[in-house]
Amino acid sequence: MDQIGTAREAEQNAASFMRGLGFRDAAVTANGADGGIDVSSLDAIAQVKNWFKPVGRPPLQQLFGARGNRSNQKMLFFARSGYAATARTYADSHAIALFIFDHAGSITAINDSAQSMKNTSSGYSLAEDVATAARYAQAARDYNSKESIAARAAQAKRRACEVQAEGTAARIGDI
Repeated sequence: MDQIGTAREAEQNAASFMRGLGFRDAAVTANGADGGIDVSSLDAIAQVKNWFKPVGRPPLQQLFGARGNRSNQKMLFFARSGYAATARTYADSHAIALFIFDHAGSITAINDSAQSMKNTSSGYSLAEDVATAARYAQAARDYNSKESIAARAAQAKRRACEVQAEGTAARIGDI
């Protein structure tokens, strides 16, 4: 996937990644209320959050509850902006594999459960993933810094002024 912009694109990226992990029937669930499951497979379920803030514990609890009595299913969680400490603790105590993804679709294992899944299907190292995760975390902090937000607001204001000026010029041209 070239760029991930929408939640649906993030879900499709996660489904593709899961198929690469060996969950060959992984597919995105239908649009609408999904009951906490965005990608489903016979052997695994996943939730995907294309948020620009860290995921807290409640969405992980929702995923755990959505699995119900199908304890044979693996649980995977994909987030764009990482996880709060409470979420990581909960995931570790409930064997939920945590992954993060970036705008280009690269996916990184965050905890031991996720790394274990990757190790069974590829030659990635935990050190490599930890370094990548640190870069993603810094990029998220940079994106959400006061300076970056102010710059984006100024850019939006300039664009709004340009659009308004274009509209005024068009109306004058109609006279």
